[in-house]
Amino acid sequence: MAVNLNPLALAIANWSANQTDGAKRGFDPSGSLVPPAVVDGWTGVTFAREATGSGVRIDVGGGYNTHTDLSTLDVGTLTAGSVVNIFHRLGNPYNTKFVFHKSGTSDNPITINGVTDIAGNRPEIDFAGATTQNMQDGHVQWIAPYAGWTLTYGREDGEYGVPVQYMDFLNLDMHGAGPENVSDGGVTYVEGASPLRFNEADYVNIAGCIFRDNGNGIFMGSGQRANKNFHIKGCKFYGNGVVGSYLEHNLYFQAVADIPFANIVEGCYFGPLRAGAIGNSSMKHRGTDLIFRYNTVICQQRALDLVEAQDSLPAWIYDNFTAQEVLDRYRTSYVYGNQFYVDSARGYGAAYGIHVGMDTGTNHPSDDQTFGTNTGSAQGEVMARGYQSPVYFYNNSFYANNPNSFYQSLFDTDAGSSGVTRHIGQVVSANNVVHFDDTDGTSQGYVSHLRHTGQLSYQGVNHIRTNGNSYATLNEGRDSLDADDPDITIIGGVSPTLEQSKTGLDPLFTDTVNANVELISLKLGVGSSAIGQAAALVGPMANYPVLLQPVLPSDGGGAIFRETVNNLGAYE
Repeated sequence: MAVNLNPLALAIANWSANQTDGAKRGFDPSGSLVPPAVVDGWTGVTFAREATGSGVRIDVGGGYNTHTDLSTLDVGTLTAGSVVNIFHRLGNPYNTKFVFHKSGTSDNPITINGVTDIAGNRPEIDFAGATTQNMQDGHVQWIAPYAGWTLTYGREDGEYGVPVQYMDFLNLDMHGAGPENVSDGGVTYVEGASPLRFNEADYVNIAGCIFRDNGNGIFMGSGQRANKNFHIKGCKFYGNGVVGSYLEHNLYFQAVADIPFANIVEGCYFGPLRAGAIGNSSMKHRGTDLIFRYNTVICQQRALDLVEAQDSLPAWIYDNFTAQEVLDRYRTSYVYGNQFYVDSARGYGAAYGIHVGMDTGTNHPSDDQTFGTNTGSAQGEVMARGYQSPVYFYNNSFYANNPNSFYQSLFDTDAGSSGVTRHIGQVVSANNVVHFDDTDGTSQGYVSHLRHTGQLSYQGVNHIRTNGNSYATLNEGRDSLDADDPDITIIGGVSPTLEQSKTGLDPLFTDTVNANVELISLKLGVGSSAIGQAAALVGPMANYPVLLQPVLPSDGGGAIFRETVNNLGAYE
């Protein structure tokens, strides 16, 4: 079954001949168009950067000391190629809010760069009690409660309808934008506040940053038009969320992408939310062209939540995409090379970890979803997602320990509260290794491939391990135990029976019980049956080869070279 695959050589050979302006800045998702560089994490030492083109270098809190503090910086003067170097200050975080509204270019982006100390500590931006620089009309109502730094065209000298483009945010530690804090002289942050908020922005890089103790870690909304083309890499998200609320997440991502680009999230760590928060610990995505790869996820309510667009985004999609582009790109996602950890016994539980479905909407007579109200020109249009637009899920490592969950499944392709009844989501699964554990073991439960509805296509090899006699059956779905479920279709590939899952593969994950979740490792132990079992990727998955593997958060995060893809799961 093993195949000797090394995709790096092909990617390197094709890189110099195929690079584009977008690829230079990392937005092109194809392995043959992106140099197979490692993804740096959030602990390395960083230095001041020089401006490019006709831009200006501005140093804050060190270096040339253009400004001693951010409070005297006017971001309205930034031009393409300008770099703002923010130097780390021990025990003295910066405390200034901005509305960014000037754009860079593909060759000369505007860069906000954190300069660390010799230990790699990022400069801290604390939004508790912060003040917005150059406050203008409307900011108190529309800006102050929602974010620390906002990208939008809504400023007096900005041009309405023109998004902010080509900005990089690098090596920053951002916190304090949450409902327990105030800013701008006493304005309380809303529950969904975030340190970075994107209302109308294109071509944004976010790398090497830490987002902690906020409402949302990052929030991308949908204002007059869609956000487009984001690349988030090597970032650490943890401790975000709101106590008692399920609406805030480490990353709320609502964006589209221009061909041939994508929205890419790679080499990141999505840790637990703050104690008492019940939102999605990793990412809720409502958009198009998602690449989610080489990340480490400590689950909460969902390990990953891929659902329908909302607000003005559906109308933008239908106004700007052809019918075929909607089918090919809206809700078609590539999720590969990730480590997912679920453990309800420790408070990181999710009976249905990977959600490829829908939150809200309306039922269409043909049982496809339609956009509901408040979606402009898209209202009532078939959403053209679900089994017509699959999520490709491959080379992932997934561990779940849910001793108190009578029912659980790997994928949830349901339609939420929409009332839609069948074929809601589709997943294509290949070369994954999954272990449903049960450290309690006192009662039997039920494990299923899907939850209530949907279609799952197994390709290559997929191994599911269940723990001893803890599970009574391995089912298509939870509604027809040990029998055919008419609302679920499972086709192709290698799909283990219950007995095979009990007696066959043991992935021998390296560490699933460490008290420090940043040390949890789903690397394969010596003698693991998952070693050497992978099959060659086929179809669209072959266009997005597995080049890297995650670096554990305890080692600084990011992603490093993966020399072969012979093994199942996220690691060589």
